[in-house]
Amino acid sequence: MEYILSGVHKIIKRIKVKTRKNNKNHNHNRSSIGIFAMEKKEEEFILFQKILRERIKKLRTDRGWTLEGTEEHGWKSWRHLQRIEAGQNFTIYTLWKICNLYGIKFSELFKKL
Repeated sequence: MEYILSGVHKIIKRIKVKTRKNNKNHNHNRSSIGIFAMEKKEEEFILFQKILRERIKKLRTDRGWTLEGTEEHGWKSWRHLQRIEAGQNFTIYTLWKICNLYGIKFSELFKKL
């Protein structure tokens, strides 16, 4: 009886190993598709950030303000704004402060984006 049970265990083990191998290949294909989709989303996000930075810069230049001149209008550090316009990441709170600086509604910053 023990011999039969050990044989059954070996068969079950083989089935589990084959199933794991098949699942690994299947998961690999799924993760490749997931990575591609993620890269596409990252590209879209990078484009979104670029457009938003350009919009922030345009708000400033439309008013005829220099970066240094933003301090005269209430911005703490023109260098911070310079880094944002150049590509540094920013928070929603920073965007809100930028909207206050330029006297626009938060939703206006995202119109037609």
